[in-house]
Amino acid sequence: PSVLHMMDDWPSTISSRGLFKKYWHRIIDREFRVLLDKTILHLSISDVMSEEYLMRYGRSFIPFHNSIESERFNVSIKEKNRKDNRLRILYAGRIGTANRDSLLSFAKCISECDFPEFSVEFHIYTKDYECSDAQKISNLNKVRVFKTVEYNDIPDLLISYDILLLPLDFTDSGRKFARLSMPTKAIEYMASGTPILVFAPSETAIYKFCDRNECAHCIPSPDHQELSRSMVKLFADPEYRDRLALNARQIARQQFDAVKVRQEFRSTISDLITD
Repeated sequence: PSVLHMMDDWPSTISSRGLFKKYWHRIIDREFRVLLDKTILHLSISDVMSEEYLMRYGRSFIPFHNSIESERFNVSIKEKNRKDNRLRILYAGRIGTANRDSLLSFAKCISECDFPEFSVEFHIYTKDYECSDAQKISNLNKVRVFKTVEYNDIPDLLISYDILLLPLDFTDSGRKFARLSMPTKAIEYMASGTPILVFAPSETAIYKFCDRNECAHCIPSPDHQELSRSMVKLFADPEYRDRLALNARQIARQQFDAVKVRQEFRSTISDLITD
């Protein structure tokens, strides 16, 4: 039996450029539908993708997202110093197709906006720290780009910051590519107990999930004034930050714990063999 697991909406974006893009879109769409006919089980990365693909292809997709090993995040959450006037924001992950524009936009906002009551620092840890986009971002004031840390050190890194940024692009190409996806790092962010700031279009899967579950502060616009207002709210309201973080951590453990997800995944695959 063959199983297909879709992570991003490649069928809609892989043929978006070139003189013959319409021709190749038709070819890819036809061949992808043939693949679906030959595949016994269809898996997606999010509920939103499953809903979209049911309408687009007439196929039921079972959502399976990235899971977390909860014990890796059983570290003490440090009490934030309420007298500290710094707000330290972290982004950990790749700089690429779905987020390079939003990362630059966010970094420019942090660099250009003045916050009289507190100071803001924006740090990026990425494998792409030597790429041209990273160099451009690192030249901005109050922004620093670092080489990524080892995987085992990720929980401590996430917990050491005040806010975790989860950005997706507002460009047409960025919206199409990431609209149905759930970033892999999202669940690790949630499990860390550090409040999350989602900076993404409102139609994306991650925005809808976090807004519906009240597990992140969501900004659906690249407007710098809205971004700066959010910074003020997040700094001034520790109870709001704590509520977002608690909701996120509970959801991560209830829905995405590796023991539960692996068992469900294994059972789903095993049913194909028994049938």
